[in-house]
Amino acid sequence: FWEYGPELTRPFRALKLWMSLQVFGADAFAAAIERGFELAEIAERVVRNRSDWRVSSRASMGVVTFRYQPANMSDAEADRSNRAAARALTDSGYAAVLTTRLRGRIVMRMCTLNPRTTNADIAETIARLDALIRAD
Repeated sequence: FWEYGPELTRPFRALKLWMSLQVFGADAFAAAIERGFELAEIAERVVRNRSDWRVSSRASMGVVTFRYQPANMSDAEADRSNRAAARALTDSGYAAVLTTRLRGRIVMRMCTLNPRTTNADIAETIARLDALIRAD
């Protein structure tokens, strides 16, 4: 990559990584990644402690999926509600929680790899989702 730079036609993509490693070090990258994994586990615990919420897939590699579905709510209605709440939260600008299909159902997907995210941010994100979905 040393042959490619701003004056040539190909971008020097490795420069960003190389500079980051020089400034922060590999240990800082490892700690940031580990923190992201820990935040997903925290999100899983927060979801498990809320009524009518279910973890769809356990926290793994900084990602956790979950779903709101009270006993009296049909799968189709829960799919619609989960999709709408995730979209509303993302549109609000507070956090980006997306949806995906897992085992035929719509679930919310939280990726917690921003090292500046706090435990309180995770709890507030799920609290906002809960408020949005219950108001629907």
